Amino acid sequence: MKTKIWIAGIVVLVAVLASAYYLVEKENGGVNEENTNAMVNIALYINFNNGTIWNYTLSMSQKNATVLNVLLTAAHKGGWDVDYTYYGQYDSYFVNSIAGEGGNGKYWIYYVNGEMGEVGADKKMLYEGDEVEWKLEEFS
Repeated sequence: MKTKIWIAGIVVLVAVLASAYYLVEKENGGVNEENTNAMVNIALYINFNNGTIWNYTLSMSQKNATVLNVLLTAAHKGGWDVDYTYYGQYDSYFVNSIAGEGGNGKYWIYYVNGEMGEVGADKKMLYEGDEVEWKLEEFS
């Protein structure tokens, strides 16, 4: 009897976890085989914090739509450079400069839909209609 109750409990737990995963993926637009080839439109703003803001609207495949890839695509399109460094301890990239701007106490920080990024730019996936802003911010 105890074994049947234990098995039933595990089945219920698995069902609850699977449902929660499905709901989270659905809310986030989930990257899966059905939509990895889908194209998404992303708005990109590069704010130099000196009154200059560059605007780009980019369309790219969902599977490649990361904050870093959007920035690099815009750089290629606009003919300017992005300098970035890979840090193995974080398994991620850090953007040092955009169009030659950055450094000397000024750092590029990205925001998605108004919220500061919490992971490396190469790890943050983007979805249809997302707005990305890179801001050159000063820290002392």
